[in-house]
Amino acid sequence: MIPPSFFDALLAGPTGPAGPTGATGGTGATGATGATGATGPGLYLFAAGSVHIHYVMEELVVSLVNGINVASVTRAAQGSVSVTFANAPPDATYSVTPHIRPGDAPGNFTGSNVGFAICSAQYTSYFFIETWLLAGGVSWAAPASVDADFVFQVWKYT
Repeated sequence: MIPPSFFDALLAGPTGPAGPTGATGGTGATGATGATGATGPGLYLFAAGSVHIHYVMEELVVSLVNGINVASVTRAAQGSVSVTFANAPPDATYSVTPHIRPGDAPGNFTGSNVGFAICSAQYTSYFFIETWLLAGGVSWAAPASVDADFVFQVWKYT
């Protein structure tokens, strides 16, 4: 298991190099503090989460089970969930990798049924995940939008 401190470090970014040391003699100047944030280009995990869709008293509820840098999840339509960042990136140039969780959607993904998830739209502060069902497998029918649990990771290159 990865400790939570690992993800905190990823979200904070690496610390820059230390500043120069103050002059010696007398009451020398204090050394400057290093810059914070990324020190060079690289790909890093920006956000991640696990979304559970279930019924509570005949009402469909969307819940964020676990999340890193996720403020909220909201059902936009059948099979479509909006995910809002807690701390948004400076632009919408990030990559979302969603994965459906068929084990948590009994009845939808049995036998030869296949499910998949896609990121259908992304903006600076939020993005949409859509979940789909292919009844009978890939070659049998057109995909149908379906409410299903999923996990996702958001990757950012700086």
